[in-house]
Amino acid sequence: AGGFALGVQLAHEAGWEWIWLMDDDVVPEPECAQRLIERGDPAMIAVRTRPNGDLVERSAIKFDLRNPFVVHSKTRSVEQAFRVRSQMPPVLEVENVAFEGFMVHRSVVDVVGYPDARYFIFYDDVDYALRIRRAGYRIFAVRDAVMVRQLEFVQQHALDSWKGFYMFRNLFVVYFRYGENALVRLKPYLLTSALMLIGLATRKGRARCSMLLSALKSARLFDRQPPPGVFL
Repeated sequence: AGGFALGVQLAHEAGWEWIWLMDDDVVPEPECAQRLIERGDPAMIAVRTRPNGDLVERSAIKFDLRNPFVVHSKTRSVEQAFRVRSQMPPVLEVENVAFEGFMVHRSVVDVVGYPDARYFIFYDDVDYALRIRRAGYRIFAVRDAVMVRQLEFVQQHALDSWKGFYMFRNLFVVYFRYGENALVRLKPYLLTSALMLIGLATRKGRARCSMLLSALKSARLFDRQPPPGVFL
């Protein structure tokens, strides 16, 4: 998150009109940037594919922060809605993004600022998309702007590593910040309680319980940290 925040800041201060964010495990096809700029919406994503051409775009068409009984806020992703790229419309509105081909116009950065450098690994992109949408902008996936993902999404072991702390901590921050009602803002407590009840029976589960409590505490204190300042 700190790297993305700094990169956006440097590009914005240098006067660039368009700012393009991507990770080191995606590669744009040669005309990807051109397709995005030709479309020209203030906030856009390229559509990710596997090297074999299969659609693997996981940005959310629906990201539910209203229903407290939804377990996963990303209730429908692009790849769930469309089996192959050719079935997509040329432009599709999405409610969150990944920083793997996201392009934003400097006028949006003027309004919403930079990505929040306090996040780490997870949900910095979701947070930024929510801020952009709450500022009145729409975000579109541009079908013919192709970004090739080089690695598979493999996160099933993340919960039992140090990554689990950041995954839950940052998710809880999103609920606290953007939950649209009190019950959604209570979900971090409900999720922590439920997962702890499930996990207390095993040694690995007890370690996960400790991690969850630490993540919840850190999420509660997240916005009490000094806001990210100017890096340079």
